[in-house]
Amino acid sequence: MKVRNPEQISIPASNTTKDPGLTHSQIIRMVNLVKKTENMNIFEELWETLRNLFRSDKHSQTAARQILKDAFYFQNCDDYSKYFTGAVDEKARDRFTHRLKKFNELKEHAKDPEMMQARGSISPDNMLCVSFYIGNIEIYTQKLQLGISPSTGGIDLSNAYLSGISLNGACLRKADLSNAEMDKISLCSSNLLGADLHGAKMNNAKVISSDLSDTNLSDTDMSDTDLDDTLLRNAKMDNTILNNAYMEDTNVRGINLSKADLSGQDSAKLRSRGAIID
Repeated sequence: MKVRNPEQISIPASNTTKDPGLTHSQIIRMVNLVKKTENMNIFEELWETLRNLFRSDKHSQTAARQILKDAFYFQNCDDYSKYFTGAVDEKARDRFTHRLKKFNELKEHAKDPEMMQARGSISPDNMLCVSFYIGNIEIYTQKLQLGISPSTGGIDLSNAYLSGISLNGACLRKADLSNAEMDKISLCSSNLLGADLHGAKMNNAKVISSDLSDTNLSDTDMSDTDLDDTLLRNAKMDNTILNNAYMEDTNVRGINLSKADLSGQDSAKLRSRGAIID
């Protein structure tokens, strides 16, 4: 497996070289506003600073303003109890999930969604940190303390909401990611050796040059996921959905794909590369 530095991998969602459309002084002002006490005057200032990031039509402007307001005041909240089973604090879980979801909703109305990024990291003491960026400027960081999974012995990210974030280079050995929502996640050059991803959703994800050896991928939806140059040695893939997943340079030798959904795949080619297909 060719090991690549995650910073050298070309991923559109992580491109920070473009102009975010705001002046430096506007961005600094916005960062300062986010850090202040939440009140209506500050929100209005924040919105006036941010509104040019979003499409100018009335629908997009109205929707983006309401989404930002919901995130800023932590209002109009859904029930987030199904997410992050391993979270130590329920209120922290709700805020974390709410703001990440709202950030993803805001991107849908952005003129250039690539300018809005959520970059994550995991500390040795199982603290999940996600920082929101506009261009290469960090706007806000939130943290969530997670426990240890009794089933895997690793960090408990079961039922986690991680859609759209970049966790490139993460060490997730023996992590419990069962039933996690990870659509459009980027896990390039990450170590997931022995992790449990049973039932996870990973549509349109990027898992390039990563180690998924000994993982449980049963019932995982990996449709349209890029698995280029990724190790799957001894991975369990019963009912794994690989519909249109990119596996051109994936090491599939000895991998049992007999029970996987290979829609959109060239089964004969996978078999010729050593995959076990009945």
